[in-house]
Amino acid sequence: MLSLFNATDDCLAFFLDQSDFEESLVLNTLFQDRIVVHESNFFNSTLLATHVKRARGKPSLFELASRRCLVIPAFRDHQTQSLGHAYEGMRNVYGESFVLLHPEMQPYRDRLIASVDAGLEHAKPIYWSGGPDSLGESYYSLIRQLLQSESPPDYAMDNAEREQVFARIWEEKEWRFECVEEAAHRTKSKGKGGLQRLELLLALSRSLGVDQDRGNFDPKQLISRYEGEKAFRRGGPDAALSVWVTQEQEGLKGERTLRNLLLPGNPDTQRVSGPPRGSIRRRGRRRRVESGASAR
Repeated sequence: MLSLFNATDDCLAFFLDQSDFEESLVLNTLFQDRIVVHESNFFNSTLLATHVKRARGKPSLFELASRRCLVIPAFRDHQTQSLGHAYEGMRNVYGESFVLLHPEMQPYRDRLIASVDAGLEHAKPIYWSGGPDSLGESYYSLIRQLLQSESPPDYAMDNAEREQVFARIWEEKEWRFECVEEAAHRTKSKGKGGLQRLELLLALSRSLGVDQDRGNFDPKQLISRYEGEKAFRRGGPDAALSVWVTQEQEGLKGERTLRNLLLPGNPDTQRVSGPPRGSIRRRGRRRRVESGASAR
């Protein structure tokens, strides 16, 4: 059995400390048969870059685990046999529309490629399924099932505060319907199937008046704008300005202030009208996948 190691997903870096990443990596390498990493995450994960940098020239735990076949890449192209090959393929596909290689990862790119490809000499990579069961189609189906239902998912109702929050945000249908379908349309217009998460995040940003760079999406701007809009509705422009100034002063790295607001059961949760973190666990959510198949 394999575990999808999504702590390398840089969109989640906003919700994770480096210590969360390190702990998740240790626990997964100890107690999972192998961990799976999506092909692009090897090159644009700031948490992974910091992990390798902290090794100070010595092989990091991630590199050693990769060489021993404990870290397996997941490729979309079924003809791809190595991470080096995947990197060149993604560069050709994405072009200038996506920052594939994060500046913080650039010094370690060749080291990671060498470590992962050394492991692939003794183990096979994972390939995402295509067609109606592709990653994009499965994601689109899951998003519609969860977000476009008449009522919030049962797991959202952990306590009275969270139930109140979800009841309120569920009335705001634009982000659950219009943004999702707009993102699916834009995904299809690029010749892709289903729904791409980046298109969904960009659609959410546009709905809040934030024109984000497609090649370097920053979730901090999306959350900052949402908090400001909410404050404006409650207390006018001065309240919104206060929120944005405070976030700017704190760097809005997400980390503790915002994460604590979104933790289930926190009394301050009632102040947050955006989607709580019910589906994003602090230690890096684990999804299990079978070799050669898409994640369940």
